[in-house]
Amino acid sequence: MVGYRVAALAAVTAVSLAACSSGAGPQPAPESTVAATVSPEAVPAAFDNTKGWMVEGSESTEFDYPAFAPQAGLILLLANKSDSAQVEARDAKTGATRWTGSPVPETDARLFVTNENGKEYAVVVGKTHAYVYDVASAGGSVAAQRDFASPEANDVAAQRDGRVLVDYAGGTAVLDAASGQVARYEQKVVAASANGPVVQGHGAFSVPGGWSSADAVPAGATTGDVKAIGSPDGSSLVAEWPSPAGEIWAVHDMRSGQVLASVPCRGEDSATPAVSVDGRYLIAGPVAFDLQAKKGFCFGDKGTDLTAVDPDGTVYGANDTEPGA
Repeated sequence: MVGYRVAALAAVTAVSLAACSSGAGPQPAPESTVAATVSPEAVPAAFDNTKGWMVEGSESTEFDYPAFAPQAGLILLLANKSDSAQVEARDAKTGATRWTGSPVPETDARLFVTNENGKEYAVVVGKTHAYVYDVASAGGSVAAQRDFASPEANDVAAQRDGRVLVDYAGGTAVLDAASGQVARYEQKVVAASANGPVVQGHGAFSVPGGWSSADAVPAGATTGDVKAIGSPDGSSLVAEWPSPAGEIWAVHDMRSGQVLASVPCRGEDSATPAVSVDGRYLIAGPVAFDLQAKKGFCFGDKGTDLTAVDPDGTVYGANDTEPGA
């Protein structure tokens, strides 16, 4: 049996970035860094895992990929069956079903939520097609607004700006949920923006016709084996850089390459970047950034993988350290 309980996170760690960033005096200079140590017992007082609602799977249906649609106040789940997949949209507070999508003939599909021009979309990516739904739908058996022919994906990433990146054997396809346009690239594209794609090469990355990683080296970092991690929103790019003392994680402005903030930190480089609803706070694996204060925070010393961030600066994540360690 598989279930999800809203407001119940296993092995959760929580800490306030706002508290770390607060204080009188001038704003810190770009690329200021903060090392953060977190106890797995640091859970907000309001956190109560006895409240919420539960959705349970069965032998024939498995619920996967819970995704939050903040504007609509919905939690979206993907009901995967042996021969089909179906979106279920539920009220985030009560768990009541708002709408369900028509089943699509896909197995092992994945679900994402993205936003373009103030409109939220649910995107189901299967082996052969990608289906786009209006999150503001209602009723049962809601048909997909768009049906993209999609190559079989090795990996999929969704940006908050309406773009979904499908990495496949021959390159990358960038799907635009709102317009229905599909752009295909023969290179490995790790992020997309209005200025074009970010292409990962051998130890470097670049925006063709724009800027390259050699133009935007964070303080203390070296070139040679640089990896672009991805973008949560098409505006900010997260990258991992080598340095004599270890790794440095940085956030770059997608338009210019300018380093917005950076922090030394060791951790897995398979992170999925995400931003708070207001765009101020950004997380990626073991690191978090306050983009307004231009500060970076490292949580990698205890194996913390950050998974969510609130507009008030509270970050949540799974910690592999035993309590009291």
